[in-house]
This record gives sequence, structure tokens and C-alpha cells, in this order.
Amino acid sequence: MVLEWSLVMQSNLIAMSSIWCTHNFVKHLKYAVSNLCIPSQVLKNFLDTAEAEVKSLTTLYIEVGRSADSLSLYFGEDPARCPFEQVTQILVVFMKMFKKSRDENEQAADAEKKKLEKEALKEQVAASSSGKKGVGDADRVKLNFLNQLHAV
Repeated sequence: MVLEWSLVMQSNLIAMSSIWCTHNFVKHLKYAVSNLCIPSQVLKNFLDTAEAEVKSLTTLYIEVGRSADSLSLYFGEDPARCPFEQVTQILVVFMKMFKKSRDENEQAADAEKKKLEKEALKEQVAASSSGKKGVGDADRVKLNFLNQLHAV
């Protein structure tokens, strides 16, 4: 999970630098086409499309930044002091602790269930043996099974 988030953070930085490089490239290319009178309709179409895509990516990146700020506020952090990388790291820690807690709760519930099953089985054995004078083979098997469960 930590590896996944570090990859997300690295790809985030790469994406932002790519957006700005593409933005500068489109800006310079647009200047070259309009001011240097390069007659190419295909190039103009490309520029229009590329410019729209860069604006879209920039908008999405800004939205991700806002979401990171909201997330840092949710975790009680100051967005001005808490960069995106720190927000994702806090989220990773939170997810690890959440999963660990969930697993511990499941294990406790399973242990409680086994304990109740053992007690119910002991009560059955006690009830059936109180009705008889001696302990039969079936009761010995049940007691042996209970002792093995108790050892686990």
C-alpha cells in the first residue's frame, strides 16, 4: 500500500510537470503559428485541441489539490502547512490502522464465537453424562475433542 501511494505521489509530480511543459509547448507553438505565419490548418487544429486538453488537465489538477486540502482538513491538518504528499501519507497511515483494527475485531469475534461453542459443547456433555452413571465412548470422544479445542 505504501508503495502504491509513493507511486501515486511520483506520478502526481510527473503529471504536473508534464502539464506545465505541454502548456509552454502549446503556447510557444501557437505563437509561432500566429506570428510567423506558418500556414498549416492541421497544426492549428492540433493547437486548438492541445490547448483545450491542457486547460482540462490543469483544471483537474486544481480539483485534486482542492480535494487534498479537504482531506487534510478532515484529518485535522492545516492545508497551508500540509502538502499533497503529506496528505497521502496520512491517508496511508489511516488505512493501515483501520485495516489492522478491523482484522483485530474479526479475530476477537472469532475467538468469542469459539469460546461460546466450547461452552455449549461442554454443557451438552455435562447434561448427557449427568443422565448416565458412566461415561460412554461418545462422551469420551466429545471430552477429548473439547480438551483439544481448549489446548488451541
